[in-house]
Amino acid sequence: MLKPPQHRIDASPVIILSHDEGEDAWDVDKIEAEKKEFPDAVHPVDAYLSGDTRYDLGAMLDHPSGGKCRVTDYLDLAKATQFVGRRLRHNEAYAVSSGRVGDRLGSMSSACRFALLRVEGPLGIKVERDAYGCSDATMQALFDLRFNLPVLLGEAFYLASLSLRPDEKKA
Repeated sequence: MLKPPQHRIDASPVIILSHDEGEDAWDVDKIEAEKKEFPDAVHPVDAYLSGDTRYDLGAMLDHPSGGKCRVTDYLDLAKATQFVGRRLRHNEAYAVSSGRVGDRLGSMSSACRFALLRVEGPLGIKVERDAYGCSDATMQALFDLRFNLPVLLGEAFYLASLSLRPDEKKA
C-alpha cells in the first residue's frame, strides 16, 4: 500500500547542503544522537538530503519515535545558506538528462543555471539571471565558493524536477 508523500509536490525546492556553506546550521549532535537511538530508521534529515522530500523545508516528516517533525527542527535557519530554486521545465530536464549540454558535470551545472533563483542566508551571493538562467558571474561566484557547488545544486534541482512517483500522484 502506498503511503502519501509528506511533502508538497508544488513547493519550491530549497537546498541546504549537508555541509552548509555558511555557519554550522545543522544540529549535528541532535541528528547523530537520534541516528544512534534509531539505527534502523531513515532519519528525517537523511530523507531531506536525499531529495525524497523534493527539498521542501516545510514537509511534515515521520520521526523514528513515531511523531512528526520538519527538517527545520534540525536547523538554525539564520545560519543556513538556502539555495532557492524551481523545478526544471521539461525541455531543460531533457537537455540536462540527454547530455546535450555537455558531460555529466556540465549537465548538472546547467541544471543549476536553469533552476537557481536566489541564495538566502549568510553568504550574501546575489543571483543575477539572464536569458539562460543564472548569469556567468553568478555561476562563477558559486564555483569560486566551492568547486563542485554548481554540480551539487544542479543534481538536487534535477532530482526535485523528476516525474512524480506513484506515491505523489492522486489515487
